[in-house]
Amino acid sequence: DGISTRIAPVPISAGILNRLAARKDKFFYVSTPQEARQFGTNDHSPKNVLHVYDVTKREDKVLLEGIDGYDLDKEGKKVIYKAGPVYGIVEAVPGKAKVGEGKLNLSELQVKIDPREEWREVFHEAWRVERDFYWDPNMTGHNWKKIGDRYEALLPWVAHRSDLNYIIGEMIAELSTSHTYVGGGDQPVKPHVSVGMLGADFQPDGGYFRITKIYPGENWNDATRSPLTEPGLKVKAGNYLIAVDGQDAHSNQDVYSYFQDLAGKLVTLKINSKSTPEGAWEITVKPTAGENGVRYLDWTDANRRKVEDATGGRIGYMHVPDTSFPGIMAFDKQFTAQLDKDGIIVDERYNSGGQIPDFYTEKLKRELLSALAPREGKDLPWPPVAIYGPKVMIVNELAGSGGDAFPWFFHRQKIGPIVGTRTWGGLVGISRGIPLHDGGNVTAPEFAFWSTDNGGEWIVENHGVDPDYVVPQRPDLVVNGHDPQLEKAIELAKEALKNYQGLPPRPKYPAVKE
Repeated sequence: DGISTRIAPVPISAGILNRLAARKDKFFYVSTPQEARQFGTNDHSPKNVLHVYDVTKREDKVLLEGIDGYDLDKEGKKVIYKAGPVYGIVEAVPGKAKVGEGKLNLSELQVKIDPREEWREVFHEAWRVERDFYWDPNMTGHNWKKIGDRYEALLPWVAHRSDLNYIIGEMIAELSTSHTYVGGGDQPVKPHVSVGMLGADFQPDGGYFRITKIYPGENWNDATRSPLTEPGLKVKAGNYLIAVDGQDAHSNQDVYSYFQDLAGKLVTLKINSKSTPEGAWEITVKPTAGENGVRYLDWTDANRRKVEDATGGRIGYMHVPDTSFPGIMAFDKQFTAQLDKDGIIVDERYNSGGQIPDFYTEKLKRELLSALAPREGKDLPWPPVAIYGPKVMIVNELAGSGGDAFPWFFHRQKIGPIVGTRTWGGLVGISRGIPLHDGGNVTAPEFAFWSTDNGGEWIVENHGVDPDYVVPQRPDLVVNGHDPQLEKAIELAKEALKNYQGLPPRPKYPAVKE
C-alpha cells in the first residue's frame, strides 16, 4: 500500500520507545531508561516516562514521569495512568500533569471473592498457560491432561495461596524442563526489617568487636559501596567498634543485632584503637542493605592477583556473573582493561544467565586481521579490542541458562579449553512471566536450542556443558585457601603461552628502488 512512502522522521531522542498512541495533531509514547530493564535489582519503582509530541508545533514534551502504564480518552485530552499502587486521571497537558495528582480513591473499592474458587481458576490458568505456550506442542510426550487432573485433585486441601503455588510448581515440574517458575499471587505482605552492613569483618575481642578487615568498594555505585571507606572517615582494620547510635556494641550479642533497621540511614559509630570506651571517637556512616557487592569485588580481585602472580602478568582474569546487563558491563569493563595481556582466563562460575551471550564469544573469538604502524609508538593490532593469545574458561554446576549457552558457544567456536564441573543444564528459555488471575505469574518455557550437528540434535537441556578438564572444588583444598579449578586454568594458560608468539615484528619499510 505504499506505506514506505508515507513514513516521516520525527525529531525525538533515540531510546527504548513503546506504547505509541495517536490522537488529533499529537501522539503519545513511553520511553524506558536502560537501567529499568536490568534484572536482579531491589529497586522495583516504575521508571517509564510518558511523552507527548505535538505534530503542528513539532515539540516533544514529557507528560508524566515514573509510571507503569497509561491510556487515553478518545480526544487525547485526559490520561489515566498507573504508577505502582496509584491510579490517577489528569489532563494530558505537559506541566500540569504529575504522578500523584488526580489520584483515584480505591480504598473503598471492595471485591468479594471465594478464595477456593479463585484458587481453582488460577490453577486452571496455569495449566492452560503451559498447554498453549510450552515450546513443544506435544508437551515432550507428557499426557498434560492427565497430569493436570492429578494435581487438581489436591485443590480441596489448599489452605493458603502459597499452598497453591506449591501445587502449581509441582505440576509444571512434571515437564522436567528448566525455567518453569511460579510465584506471586494475592498474599499478605510480609514485614521486612533491614540490617545495615558496613562491608567489614568483625571478631569479638575484649568485650567489643575488632574490625579485622574492611572491604574496598566502588563507592560511586550503591551496589558495591563500602561505607567505612568513604572519604574523611577515621577508621581502619584493627580498630574497635565500641557503640552504634549510642548503644554499646558488646560482643555478647551478634554484631549485626546493633544494625537492625539501619540500612540506608545515617548512623553514628564510636570507634577506638583499643577495646574500651575511653578515648573513642565518633564517625558518621550510612550502612548498606547488603555486602554481596564488596565481597564479590574482593573475590574477583584476589583471583586476578593470583593469576597475575602465577603468570608473570601475561594472563588476565575476568569473572562474568551473568549474561544480562550487570554481566555485560562487567565483561566490557574487565576485558577492555586487560587488552595488554597475552591471554585471559574467563571465569563464568555461578553465571546466572539472562540473555543469549553470543556477544561475549564474538569478542573472545576475534582474530588478528592486520596491524597498524604509527610513526611513534608501538604497532596496534587490529581489531584493537581483542586478546589474541590463549583463553581458558572455568565453569561449575551453578552456571546455567545463559551461563550454559556461554560455555557451549565457547566450545563450539573452539576458543579454548573449559575447566571445572558440568553446568546446570537449562537451555529451554523464557521471554516473559504470564500473569494469573490474582496477580501471580507462571512461566512457560517457550524456546529450545538445537545444533545442526549429526543431522540436528537438541543441546544442553537436562545435561549441561561438559568441561574438557573435570576439576571438582574439593572442600579440603578450598578451606585451606586453594581454588583447584582456577589453579588448573592457570596451568593450562601457562602451557599454552609456550606456543604463543604474539604480534610479529614490523616488516621493513618500503623503499623506492633507484
